[in-house]
Amino acid sequence: GEPEFILRDLVLAITARQGAGNVQGISYHDGNSPKHNPGAGFIANLDDIPIPDRGLLDHKPYYNPKLRRVPHTAAMFSRGCFGRCWFCVPNSLDYARELEYKKLYGHKPPPRLHSAKRVIREFTEIAQLGFKSVTVLDEEFLWDEKNREIFTQKAERCYLPAIQMFSDLVRAHYDFKICLSPSGTFLEQAELYQPQILDALKGLLHLGGDTHQVEFLEQPY
Repeated sequence: GEPEFILRDLVLAITARQGAGNVQGISYHDGNSPKHNPGAGFIANLDDIPIPDRGLLDHKPYYNPKLRRVPHTAAMFSRGCFGRCWFCVPNSLDYARELEYKKLYGHKPPPRLHSAKRVIREFTEIAQLGFKSVTVLDEEFLWDEKNREIFTQKAERCYLPAIQMFSDLVRAHYDFKICLSPSGTFLEQAELYQPQILDALKGLLHLGGDTHQVEFLEQPY
């Protein structure tokens, strides 16, 4: 799960003296043994999270040594990253989410973004509060919406129909064989924009892998 709504639900449960037994996404000790509640899942629409009330915190002790102007604050407008870079470790919050998601689903979570309207509103509020510099903590801040649009169109018109055609041929013709070699860049974009493609490729391999009708070759990234 993610902390924002889990913490809210925990505070509400404690305030109502209901205990923590029905709060999803937490582990606790009831005095006798540790308890692990079911996960809370991930927040589908990041715009549901309120803009942080930066007026509650004294920002004088905080600064970024690369940015000399103060007062300073930080902001995050997305969660996750499409990359598989071996040399990179995400920020602690993204990394914890990634580990939990991989444990449940076997792959990285798809990145999620605040809407452009929400980003503008938060930057406007930051400026109105008098902040002179901002550290953007996102793994990726510049997202290519045009690329998303093109890839989604190609997936619906080409990639998914082609994989379905290959699956039908494998079922219908025992002597039909195919070898695919998708690039790492393609797999990253599929994971980011159209995870159904990865599911379809896995289904194709499951369908024809044991009969040696379907093979995947590795290639340079």
